[in-house]
Order: sequence, then C-alpha cells, then structure tokens
Amino acid sequence: MEFYSYEGTRKASAKINQAPYLLPIAPTIARTLKENGYVTAHIGKWHMGGSRDVYNAPKFARYGFDEHDGTYESPEPDPLITATNWIWSPQDSIKRWNRTSYFVNKALDFLKRHKGKPCYVDFWPDDMHTPWVPNKQAEDVFPKGSQGEKNFELVLKNYDKQIGRLIAGLKKLGMYKNTLIILTSDNGPYPSFGGKRTCGMRGSKFSLYQGGTRLPFIVEWPGHVPVGKVDSTSVVSSTDIFPTLAAIVGVPMPSRFNFSGQNRKDVWMGNPSKRTKPLYWEYGSHGDKAAYIYPSRARGYHQGGYEKSRDYSPNLAIQKGKWELLINYDGSNMQLYNLKADPDETNSVTELHQKIANMLKEKLILWRNNLPEFRHF
Repeated sequence: MEFYSYEGTRKASAKINQAPYLLPIAPTIARTLKENGYVTAHIGKWHMGGSRDVYNAPKFARYGFDEHDGTYESPEPDPLITATNWIWSPQDSIKRWNRTSYFVNKALDFLKRHKGKPCYVDFWPDDMHTPWVPNKQAEDVFPKGSQGEKNFELVLKNYDKQIGRLIAGLKKLGMYKNTLIILTSDNGPYPSFGGKRTCGMRGSKFSLYQGGTRLPFIVEWPGHVPVGKVDSTSVVSSTDIFPTLAAIVGVPMPSRFNFSGQNRKDVWMGNPSKRTKPLYWEYGSHGDKAAYIYPSRARGYHQGGYEKSRDYSPNLAIQKGKWELLINYDGSNMQLYNLKADPDETNSVTELHQKIANMLKEKLILWRNNLPEFRHF
C-alpha cells in the first residue's frame, strides 16, 4: 500500500485514493523485532490512521507493539493529552509544553520495567510540529502567533533539554552503552523561515526539492559509532532503517515484500560508501489535486507560514548519485540538478545533460508505473 499524504478524514483520504489507515499486513520493525525476542513500545505521534472520523483503525498491537502511548492522530490516543478531538487543547491534563517531558518519563519507565531484555522504542515526540506552544502565555494566543520563530526557538530549547533527560535516564539505568539511538525527522520543515531551517536549500515540507526531503540523521551507539564524526558524502534514507536494524540485530527481513531501502550498517558505523539503489519520491499525483497542500498555497494551512512559489516542485523525483531529476506524472516540467555542484537547486541543467535526464526519467516513470494500484476497502 502507499501513502501520498498524511492521514486525515476518510473523505480526505478517498480524494487522493489513499487507505484511511496503515494496513496491519504491512511489515513493521516492531513486529519483526518482537518475533525475535524484543519488547516493543510506541510513544508519541503516529498519524498512520486513527482519530478524526477513522474510528476503526487497527490497534497498536496489530503492528507489533507490546505497549503504547499515542497522540490524537493514533488509534489509541492517551486521554491525558487528548481531552478533545484535536492535536491539543487547553483542557489537556498534560499541557502541550510538557508533552515531551511526559513522553520521556513514559519511555524511561518502559525501559526500567524491561531492563535486561532487548527493547525497541519508537520515540516520536510531536511538539516540534506546529502549533508551537512553549508555555501558558503562548496558549492564550493560540492559534494566532503560534507559528512564529520565537515560539519555535522556545519549543526547540525545551525539546533539546528533554532529549538530554532521556539520555541521562539511559545512563542512570545502565543502558546507555548498549543502546542505539537514531535522531531524524519525517520531512522538511514548514515554515522554513526564509530557508533558515533548510540551510538555504530550496524547498520545504510539501515539496520534493532538497529542502523538503533532506533531513538530519544522527546515529549514536557508544563503542560502535565514532563520536563526532560527520559523513557528508554517503546518501542514506529512512527506508534504510528497517534493513539496517535487521542486519545489526541479526534477524531476517520479512519475506514476500519488496523493500526500497538497503542495509547501510557500514555507513552508520562510520564508513562512508556509495548508495547502490536510487531514491524515489511522489507527492501529489493521485486523485483530487486540490486535496494536496503545496508551499505556494500553504498560507491557509499554517498561519503566517507562507513560502515562496519557487518551492512548489513537480510531483515525482529520483535521486541517483549526484543527480536529482524532478518531473510531473504527465511528463511536464522536467528539471535536472547536479546536487554536488548546485545543492540549492538553483539552475536546472536538463538541456546540458539530456541523456542523463532521459535515463533518470525512464527509471522514475517505470518505478511509478509499477507501484501497486490502490484498492478500496
């Protein structure tokens, strides 16, 4: 199955030919590790089905989790943080600005109770996602003013503090040296504050330019991952996390499924290498085009978060080596960028490298045409 955008209402998902929740038949890291002796937990945001009007989404256990603490956008939201049917409200027992602290406490409690056993935890706090509500004073002006840079900085400062608490807690439990920690994100930022949050790269959330797809990726594992080493040449993807973790743990990947990612254990352990598989993206081609949010018209989606129209990308993209090609599904607006020479994607070089562009276009269209068709259920 595929996701083309975030899970919203049933009507919103139907408009883009998207299932209303993640099918439980889908292979998951949690289920694979659980089947091989791990105790598993999901703590934080889910957003793969549940709430709004999707009340029959499968429970967390169907995906391989022994324990859970979910947000509003999940099949089993924690009532202490979901007093209303929305992301947050002033009526929540655990206030928005205390939510990551609450999640840290939940994670450490889970690990403490299962000390001595192999554990896997999805720790997915959501306070760095808008709305940014750093304190009681910010609550009083919600939603007006909640998208500002000052609020973002205050929430980020607290988030950093809470991640420090999590690591300190691991050390206190004596588990830190035997814990692999991955810090990453799901998409580029929005708003980007004029490119500050993308280091000047073109694009943002809702875009397939590098600012929308290139993310921070930090791996920490004492005694295994070199401390402070930066690899700015190897290309890794979130799709690599599953096969890489399986390789590290020494368990087989689920059969009967084709996986886009590849084992990048060597890169994680500090040994740069070239990627052998291209990366593919799609955003915005299925169903009702008006159902998708794009940077050039996202002002109504995020108060005060307007981005320039140059961030509005074609809806398909492929990255292979130093090249990224973007094109619409109907073949229009083909753009080729040399990411090594032009990481900010300011000048398309399609005409100069027509052969490369055509080769990548062929791969991209073939990939798209071979994706499984959506089935209503």
